[in-house]
Amino acid sequence: MVASYDLLLVVLSYLVAAMASYTALSISGRLGQAKQDDSRYWRVGGAIVMGTGIWSMHFTGMLAFQLPVALGYDIVRTLLSWLLALGACWVALSLLSRHAFRWRSVLAGGGLMGLGISAMHYTGMAALMMTPAITYRPGLFALSVLVAIGASIAALVICFKLRQARRHLGWYQLLAAQVMALAITGMHYTGMAAAEFAPGAVCGARHALSVPMMATLVVGGSLALLTIAWIVTMLDARLESQTAKLAASLRAANEELLRINARDSLTGLANRRAFEAKLAELQAGGDALSVAFIDLDGFKPVNDSLGHQVGDEVLVAVGQRLAEAGGRRNLLARVGGDEFILLVIGARERPYLNSLASRLIEAVREPIEVGRNMVELSCSIGIASYPTDTDEVKRLIAMADSAMYEVKRSGKNHVRFYSPELDLASGNLVERQRELRNALVQRQFMLYFQPKLNPYSGELNGVEALVRWQHPERGIVAPQEFIPMMERFGLIVELGNQVLELALQALQRWLAADRAIPVAINISPQQFGRDGFAEHIIARLTHYGVPYRLLTLEITETVAMADMTRTEAVLSRLREAGIPVSLDDFGTGYSSLSLLRVLAPNELKIDRSFIKDLAQSPAARVIVAPIIEMAHSLGMTVVAEGVENEAQADVLRSLGCDELQGFHYARPMTGEDFARWCFEQPSLAAVPA
Repeated sequence: MVASYDLLLVVLSYLVAAMASYTALSISGRLGQAKQDDSRYWRVGGAIVMGTGIWSMHFTGMLAFQLPVALGYDIVRTLLSWLLALGACWVALSLLSRHAFRWRSVLAGGGLMGLGISAMHYTGMAALMMTPAITYRPGLFALSVLVAIGASIAALVICFKLRQARRHLGWYQLLAAQVMALAITGMHYTGMAAAEFAPGAVCGARHALSVPMMATLVVGGSLALLTIAWIVTMLDARLESQTAKLAASLRAANEELLRINARDSLTGLANRRAFEAKLAELQAGGDALSVAFIDLDGFKPVNDSLGHQVGDEVLVAVGQRLAEAGGRRNLLARVGGDEFILLVIGARERPYLNSLASRLIEAVREPIEVGRNMVELSCSIGIASYPTDTDEVKRLIAMADSAMYEVKRSGKNHVRFYSPELDLASGNLVERQRELRNALVQRQFMLYFQPKLNPYSGELNGVEALVRWQHPERGIVAPQEFIPMMERFGLIVELGNQVLELALQALQRWLAADRAIPVAINISPQQFGRDGFAEHIIARLTHYGVPYRLLTLEITETVAMADMTRTEAVLSRLREAGIPVSLDDFGTGYSSLSLLRVLAPNELKIDRSFIKDLAQSPAARVIVAPIIEMAHSLGMTVVAEGVENEAQADVLRSLGCDELQGFHYARPMTGEDFARWCFEQPSLAAVPA
């Protein structure tokens, strides 16, 4: 029996094969990217789509095949052929879900897939149920099976190789789909050529699935399924691409965040975290390393007098100079307000480090122009080296810091290298910190009182309370020996609170004895800066039952200028409550009329440095006179501290100073000594409450 083919359907069968191949390649690409749970769903869906596509190509080719008898297809065998196609594609996709390419697996998988496709083809041929049965030419039959196996192996190899493509992936995939389509259609038509139909043969399934019905089912259904699958694959790929872009953006954002976290926000230099990370990284290499700890001398007055904006600009300029002087190979970091550290890589020789430190000092010493202001600074530098000074890199910063503090203590503006003797000093520092903490717990601090007198009548106007440390072994310790340590160790606020309690207890005792003597106490910057400062003062005065007017709070210009907005709010609250405020050490800082008008303190204390030469120096009188006049014009009381002789007192009286305080009248004394002193003064025998 002579067979023929419908050319249009032959072309359509090739297009179906090409579309099925392209969709299969897309699905295989998704398998390589999908997570384990998602991969299972892709294998199931992919096997259905890919198997249906190959099966559709087969039956499209069968529809193109024409015999001079009516044809039809057995439903069971047709369905079985479809299941065989799905099984073959499941084998292929299961293999593709593995990420590693192995020839043994590819050959075995390709062989099973090829046999499955061949079984699908010949089961589909059997669905015709020809009588007599179809016979096959052995050579072409074997060739068709080999073509199916070869095409399957080639398809698997192409799928694996496409995963490695980074450029022009779409074109490679399209070309590969054409190669696979040619292989699939080649296998089909080779198998068809192997078939022999006996003359007068009859199709036993002509009354089952007819050719028109089969055409509608195969062509319409399969093309719709393949189209939908292709669209889903493309949309998923696009979604994956967008997800990848978002992930890349997130990685970039994280990297930028890490970069920002490793940088000082003001100067753009490395911060301490980045510095320590670099230090740890270099330690692993065993290279010689040195750390230079740099602290600016005289920066705080710049910040206090010119404001934080100018101070920030100065720090940026200093950072740029230090980075340039320190060298590109080395790493500069800002680790505190006016503290920098330089990591010197591959160097520990003292002559080189000394020369480097000199360059750093000179760089800082050059005047810095900020707006209309010309700022001049210096710096103190401490240097420690690895492995010369220590075999623990992590100790370098602390050792360089100790050396720097020794520079500060001995005059500033030079460099010192770490030496073992500093360990003893560090040990003493730790011991001093322990002692000071214990002193707070044991309440070893006490108050001395220094009178403030009316310069004309000699009457007692009040006292200033001055803290002393009653050390169990060293006796009375002056404040200049422990106040800086308290500030450094963060204990100054607790000390200030104890001073407040002691002053209020003294006021309570004096009030009980019908003596209302105003007491002034010094307030530290840290204490004044605490939230709720004014409310705390008011609460303690109320607790002790002390009239608010009897406690004067002395703050310096530096404290007042730290945060003007906050200072105004705190002073306003204190004024509302009736608690007097004194501006201490006036003349050593900003010292402007505008400052006095804004702060409006009750009292102004002229710094002792202006009083010292008052009797001998006309220039000193020229400075002090307008201060007193200006304060009086604003309704303030003026106190001169550090009065040591009658000549100074005479000048101050002539200038109209309101109160005098100093050794000329009385030294600071204990509460008991102060009580005796009061009764010994004729004009002070009774100070009514």
